Amino acid sequence: MQLQRNSLFFLLVFAISITIISGCTKEETPVITNPPSTERGYLVSYAKTSSMTAEEVIAINRDEVDISGYTNYDLDLYSIVYNSLYGGNLVEVSGLVFIPKEVGRILDVVQHHHGTIIPGEDDAVPSTYVIGTQANSEVYLIGATMASNGYNEPMPD
Repeated sequence: MQLQRNSLFFLLVFAISITIISGCTKEETPVITNPPSTERGYLVSYAKTSSMTAEEVIAINRDEVDISGYTNYDLDLYSIVYNSLYGGNLVEVSGLVFIPKEVGRILDVVQHHHGTIIPGEDDAVPSTYVIGTQANSEVYLIGATMASNGYNEPMPD
């Protein structure tokens, strides 16, 4: 009788466990890689603006801080235009993306948002960055350093 009770108990625990486990399955959410052009997040255009070696990243930061231990990859820089929302309306906005070369894995993203840009200082936005200029130290200190460390680094204007 005790054996039958134990068997029934284990059968009940097993049935409840299966029910709970089957109810906890994760539904796969489809990933939209390029939404329709009428939606937020649509990539309108992109252009490769330049490339940097890890040594160049170290060199442009030399006066600020020693980052030689964090620069492992050469970079490609892309100026981008994409859709976003402002005041409930779809608008085109821009930015700069640093992408490390030959990482050999899926890249983690570290996105950086700069502070307020003063009107008339259009050369201070990330998408206008020119290698070797000191116009936007935030771009080369944060963007180039993080990307050279192996992160995809988008920087919205």
